[in-house]
Amino acid sequence: MNTQAILSYLPQAQRHYDALRAYYQNLSFREAVDNAARGRIPLNSSNCSFAATGFDGHQHRIGHDKCREGAEALLETEIFQRLERAQSFEDIMDITNEVAGRIERLGPLWSYDTALRIALHRDWHPRNVYLQTGARGGANILRDQGLISPMELRGRRHVSRSAFPTFLQQYEPYMIEHLLCVAKRENWL
Repeated sequence: MNTQAILSYLPQAQRHYDALRAYYQNLSFREAVDNAARGRIPLNSSNCSFAATGFDGHQHRIGHDKCREGAEALLETEIFQRLERAQSFEDIMDITNEVAGRIERLGPLWSYDTALRIALHRDWHPRNVYLQTGARGGANILRDQGLISPMELRGRRHVSRSAFPTFLQQYEPYMIEHLLCVAKRENWL
């Protein structure tokens, strides 16, 4: 594992999340929900090739049209009111999961990313590390290296940060999730 590469990447990752948080906190709640579901991010806020467009690269496979459908569903009166009453990231995640389950091709990654962006509007963060797509792949590599217990991952959509190697436990769950994705993609694990 290239621990040094992971640790060197952290300041860049933190700048991305700081820019994302500032962007979403400067929107009305309705705008935050709409932009979050559509995958909108501040221009050039990450090293992703899609960042110059203001569209989160995680959603490129889903596409603009499906993200728009997700936004429209979240803005329906009943669902939007539930989002307004939410008390935590986890409450928002439950709602985005529900919407993702109703719309073909919206899945766990859209649901997590959308919930995270909406929650940033209120300065809320996940309490656990959510495992979807890249994050699960990164966690599985750590499991295969004996750094995470297989029992921690089996059938779970999220795990406590205490399940991860000590050097990762000091970071917030959303940052661990992000690092797992990037470290897997960059072959740092």
